[in-house]
Amino acid sequence: MIELLVALAIVGILVSYGLPAYSRFAQRQSLSTETNNLLSDLNFARNLAIDKGTNVSLVSNNGSDWEDGWIITQDLPTNPVTTQTVRVKQEVSGNITITENGGLDRVTYDSQGGASTLVDFTIQKTPDYPNFIALTVSPSGLASSNRSH
Repeated sequence: MIELLVALAIVGILVSYGLPAYSRFAQRQSLSTETNNLLSDLNFARNLAIDKGTNVSLVSNNGSDWEDGWIITQDLPTNPVTTQTVRVKQEVSGNITITENGGLDRVTYDSQGGASTLVDFTIQKTPDYPNFIALTVSPSGLASSNRSH
């Protein structure tokens, strides 16, 4: 019986140390997942623009707050005023906010893969999670991300 109580005490101590670490791990993972989703769609839109030789845009569903999701649209070559929806991303999960720091609601790639302007996103977990990921799309169209510590 004493051995069982000692074993339970040891398990309790290990769990009390492991849960906070697991919680931080889970927060980092959800932040990374949503960043990778956005980065993947940005790269998809850029590659589609180059491949099809037309403008392709990633458009927020809610202004500069991108956590409500986005759509990818392609200008039709026969009528550049008309767009075709290529992909839809639903709202992000897990209390993640994605904000474009310049207030932009879209990223447009031209047929050469260049972006319409410099775009800076901040992706962070709310509330009370101090770290964030900065994602930047350069005018050349290349996207990169950096994690804060």
